[in-house]
Amino acid sequence: MTDKHAAPPVSRRTLLGVTLAGAVAGAAGCGVTVPPGERATTEAAPPSPRGHEPGERSNERREEVLVGSPLQQVVIPVAGWGRTPDGRDIAVMVAAGSPGTITVIDANSGAALEAFELHAEDEEEDATASAWAVAVDSESGTAFVGTTDGRAFLIDTASMSLAPVVGVPADRPFFERAVPDGDGGFLATTYGDGRLLRFTPTPPDDRAAGSAPGGGTWREYGPFGQENAYSIGLARAGTDAYVGTGTSEPAVFKVGLTDGRIERIDLPAPKPSYSGERTFVYDLAVSGDYLFARVDPENRVYIRNTATGHWTASIPDVAPGLAVQHPGSSHPALFFAGLDQRLYEYDPVARTRPVRRSLQVSALRGAGWIRLPGRRHRYRLTTTNATGMLLTWDATSGGSGRIRADVKAGSRPIRSLGVGPDGRLFAGAFGTAYSVATYTPQPLTDEFQDGSGRFGTLPCHGQIEAFGVHGHDLLAGSYPGANLQRLMRWNPLAPAGHSNSPLSARLGNLLDPDAEAPRRRTSGSRAVETPEDGLDHVKVDLDLAPDTGQDRPVCLLSHGGRVLVGTAPDYGQTGGALTIVDPAFTAQRSYRDVVPGQSPLCLAPGRTRDEALAGMGPAAGYGAEAAAAEGRVARIDLRTGEVLASTVPVAGEMNVSALALDADDGTLWGITRNSVFQLRVPDLRVLRAQRYGDRRDSARYVTGRTLHDAGTALMGCAGGDIFEIDKATLARRLIARGTNLLRLESGELYYSRGSQLFRRLH
Repeated sequence: MTDKHAAPPVSRRTLLGVTLAGAVAGAAGCGVTVPPGERATTEAAPPSPRGHEPGERSNERREEVLVGSPLQQVVIPVAGWGRTPDGRDIAVMVAAGSPGTITVIDANSGAALEAFELHAEDEEEDATASAWAVAVDSESGTAFVGTTDGRAFLIDTASMSLAPVVGVPADRPFFERAVPDGDGGFLATTYGDGRLLRFTPTPPDDRAAGSAPGGGTWREYGPFGQENAYSIGLARAGTDAYVGTGTSEPAVFKVGLTDGRIERIDLPAPKPSYSGERTFVYDLAVSGDYLFARVDPENRVYIRNTATGHWTASIPDVAPGLAVQHPGSSHPALFFAGLDQRLYEYDPVARTRPVRRSLQVSALRGAGWIRLPGRRHRYRLTTTNATGMLLTWDATSGGSGRIRADVKAGSRPIRSLGVGPDGRLFAGAFGTAYSVATYTPQPLTDEFQDGSGRFGTLPCHGQIEAFGVHGHDLLAGSYPGANLQRLMRWNPLAPAGHSNSPLSARLGNLLDPDAEAPRRRTSGSRAVETPEDGLDHVKVDLDLAPDTGQDRPVCLLSHGGRVLVGTAPDYGQTGGALTIVDPAFTAQRSYRDVVPGQSPLCLAPGRTRDEALAGMGPAAGYGAEAAAAEGRVARIDLRTGEVLASTVPVAGEMNVSALALDADDGTLWGITRNSVFQLRVPDLRVLRAQRYGDRRDSARYVTGRTLHDAGTALMGCAGGDIFEIDKATLARRLIARGTNLLRLESGELYYSRGSQLFRRLH
């Protein structure tokens, strides 16, 4: 549930001097109107972004060089569980990537039975794929996969063949959850329009000769409530479905699959002792006469007796994912992971305290009851962690276990790029990850083969939205939860590679979130790792702007001995925040809604340590409508949060995407989705502006856009275009397709396209 592009910092020179976090934003926005018909120049067509295959010969003379795909990882959002027609228990897992991969796993052994790559239908389209909606119908021998980019697939579990589903609704919904509909088809909830979809495959005997096996019919139910962008939680009981919604009106809706009748079921009023907000009904499950609804981020499950129509109890501190009793039991039961990362069982009839079981598990990413081989009536509750490790609990013996699944890794899309204090490049993945990739730039030789770059890893957590440098520290802002992480403290006097791998080998288990955590001592919001080698390997986590509803740190700037962070708000909210963090990470001060309804998308230093320049845009949390139409540039007093000056640099543009100070004259350059502008500092008077097009912008995708001062020219990227702008004439030349542009001191360019990292000599 995240964006496609990313916000990076720029070169070391820029990081330490001009704009540390080159910028962000989801698109267009600058504000002086150019008279109709005036154009600085006719843009040259960008070089063709032909695909590069590993092994191609490269040399200094070729303009674009494929370094490689740095983020080859297995990250499983969820798995579907069921049985093949011949009785084999299986799990269907989708490793997020570009392309993503589907792997069908033998749930008892972990062996891969088949794997499929999810390539884009059109070579020009982004092949990025991830899936939260995965379900297996054991009765019909089919599995359904609905991706986050609006595609759907059917798997015949008898022949292990994959077919794309045709006729997906034209808006290509973000599929959230899926379950069998009990009649050979599938139900799926969606983000965007917040509806319930039902897909009924065409039976093989009814297909026309030569027709594809992915045909069928779609039916829509909803909408549910007022302005709910999300339908997430999903469960079925006979011919009724239950849908959980958010963010506007979190509630449960009962849907008659036959007659289409919709009944709203409001959640019980929270008691004063309850803590946490209500944004989504994130998980649903049904067992007998009991409906279980987990609310996020409250992390509480509410239990409803469907026979009496009353909410009867609730359970706090519940992590995502719910499961009910195994097929051999008729007594209702609920299974869930607690926030203490242990499995629990709850009896809704007896209403006693949940019983803690032996399995260590952080969340149920889909769960199924798997029969032990040769033991038809003995079941193991099985789920997976993010790395594809199967986690099992035996309902008879009470024992737990692990099975390594042979899941094919996906090439993770690059969300963010940055340059560290030691000169290395760092790449963060789209979607939750447990490490970032590292790359040391090397001179190219005639022997370099395309895609043969060698990458390392550095532990992190979450989705890295932006990198930054403060002194010798490498910083990263991560989603969810607006977290600022210190990933590395560089010691320039240490031997190469020694203290530059900061968290030590002990922390390699961060790649497995269910492994034992490293020893940690804490002090307030500070968390200092204490590895065995005694080096100064420091990792600090800080929750930014607490109690102000922030979720995504989209830009970072080192200025005046402090760290400045711009954040976009949480789901369903508008109004970002600017946070000032002290160098010791022990104190912070936040200003929300500095420009009402807008978020700081990029930052540049002001003329004094107590001033900063911010490019703004109406970046809102998912499920909220953008509150303002035009992006602004603001000069902000960091002591009070007061806006000292503000302007709309280009009328009609939504976001100010990136800023860069001119090293020669001190003016401020900026870009939007379609324009470039130059401002005088400190009054922010518009000196020049040029519009190059009128492409639509977004209040959602607000990272991955950068701008660099290259002397007589500007180098930047926005909207998937990498370009050069002549400062004197404002003529713009398109260079390549890509995002997350970095310009090193040497003049070399690095940028990403999907999962691939490219280098360009300029």
